[in-house]
Amino acid sequence: MKKNLLIASLLLSGASFAQFTQANEPTIGSTQLMHVCDSFVTNYAGTTGTGVTWDYSNIQGVLGEVKTIEVLDPSATPEGANFAGSTKALDIPNFITTYISSTASARNSQGFTFVEPSFGTINVILDTDDELLMNYPYAVTNSLVDAVSGTASASLGDFPATGSAQTTVDGSGTLILNSTTTHNNVLRFKITDNISANTGILGVVTMQREQYEYYDLANSSMPLFIHAQLVITISGTPQSLNLVLSSAQPDTYLSVANNELAGVAVYPNPANELVTIKGLTSEGTAQIVDLQGKVVRSAAVNAGVDTIAISDLNAGVYVMTISTENGVKTQRLVVE
Repeated sequence: MKKNLLIASLLLSGASFAQFTQANEPTIGSTQLMHVCDSFVTNYAGTTGTGVTWDYSNIQGVLGEVKTIEVLDPSATPEGANFAGSTKALDIPNFITTYISSTASARNSQGFTFVEPSFGTINVILDTDDELLMNYPYAVTNSLVDAVSGTASASLGDFPATGSAQTTVDGSGTLILNSTTTHNNVLRFKITDNISANTGILGVVTMQREQYEYYDLANSSMPLFIHAQLVITISGTPQSLNLVLSSAQPDTYLSVANNELAGVAVYPNPANELVTIKGLTSEGTAQIVDLQGKVVRSAAVNAGVDTIAISDLNAGVYVMTISTENGVKTQRLVVE
C-alpha cells in the first residue's frame, strides 16, 4: 500500500509540472540571465499541441547584449504605485514590466508599463477591469479571452483605454536552444494583448503585444526563452519593438559590435519605387520584413551600388536587413 501511495504521489508531483499553478509562480527575487538574440527569428506560431519541438539551435546572439529578467516587489519599481493590488512586477529591462497578483485559482494582471521611443514611459493601468492571465491549473490547450479597461498614462496625459487579452498554453514538448542545450517537458505560454486609447490630438493609439514564453516548470519558475513583439500605432503609423531572449548562450553571434556595414547607406527613405544600397564591400543579401514578421522581399545585392525594387509593396513601415560576410545592418524603412 505504501508503495502504491508513493507511486501516486510521484505521478501527481509530475503532473504539477505540466501545468501552471500558484505554487510554481516565480517569487519576488527570482532572476534569470538572458542572452539577446536575433529579433527576426521565427516565433513558431504554428508549432502547437503536445509532443512538438521548437528548434532554436541555429539562433544567433547579439554580441555583448544580455538582460536579467527578474521578479520585483511593485514598490521597488518606478511606476509601481500606479498598479494598486499588484503583488509582483515581472520586469524585462527596457522592454516591458507586467504587474500581477494571484490567488489559488487565478493569476491576474493590473497592467504594464513600457517605453515608447517618441513618448517615453507609457503606463497601461487596468484599474477598471484587470486582465485575467490564467485560471489555475492552466495546462496545454487551456485558453481564455478577457475584456480589459482602464487608463493609458503618458507624457501627453491620461486617456481611457479598452481592449482585450487572449492567453493560452498552446504547446508542450522539446525546446532546443543551442548545440548542447535541450529541454524536455517544456510548456509554452502565449499572450496576445490589443489595447486602444483615444488621445484626441493624435487620434486612437493602439498597443498590440504577442509574446511567447517557454517554461520547464520541473526545474525553474522563470522562462527559458521569450519571443515578444510590441506594435505601437500612433497617428496611423506603426512602430514595432521586437525582443528575443534565450537562457542559453547562442553558438554564434551577429557581428553587431564590430559591424563593418555601419557606413553602408540605404536611400531614399521614405521610398516608393527603388531603394539604393551603397557602400558594400562584398556581395550579400537584403531582406525587407513587415511589422508582422513576414519577409516581403529578399534579394541578392552586389558590392558598390545596387538597387531593390519596392513599387509593389504596400505603403507602411518595414525593417530592412542587409547581411554580408562582413556583418549585418538593420534599419527601419518607410514605403510611401
